[in-house]
Amino acid sequence: MLKSTGMLSQRDVVLVLSQPEHLRELREQLANLEHNLHVAIGFEGLRHYLNRFPDDLVLVDAELFLAPSLEDPVALLKEMLHHKPCAVLSEDGSFALRHASVLIGAHSFLTLPIDPSVLSERLDALSIEAQEQPPPKIFSLQYGAEEGVSTILEQIPEAEISISHFRSPRQMFDALVTRRPELFLLDSS
Repeated sequence: MLKSTGMLSQRDVVLVLSQPEHLRELREQLANLEHNLHVAIGFEGLRHYLNRFPDDLVLVDAELFLAPSLEDPVALLKEMLHHKPCAVLSEDGSFALRHASVLIGAHSFLTLPIDPSVLSERLDALSIEAQEQPPPKIFSLQYGAEEGVSTILEQIPEAEISISHFRSPRQMFDALVTRRPELFLLDSS
């Protein structure tokens, strides 16, 4: 559901929590930002809201990645959130959680606590990204043997990601004038 607030069209927001009492302060911040907030608890709650509000922004509590009752919670989230505008929220900015957020297709990773104005800007950006949805871009710079980066790139479906290969840093920096990648892969072996 899109509604106009005079600045940007904002969508309703589904906040998916691992536990009902989790991220209480964030919930208050979102309510103060005048978003229509829907709180989903766990995977069943997420499924319910995705069926009712398919175009909403989704904010995922990173604790869901650690769901002990599921064999592969990251794969399940990826399937459920297939190309939906989403961000992952975490009090722990660890590499493992950031990696899991990339695997589910999240557009952003937000470390908590977060300033309300930054949260508002990020939600606005997420709304815009959801409307545009260009494929994510990877820049690959290879100095030596091609095994390292090439092996990683073989695991990525190119239909969903734009990969640009460079042989020198200069070529890569020249490309940065017109394109902004989400990820750099560097191999200097």
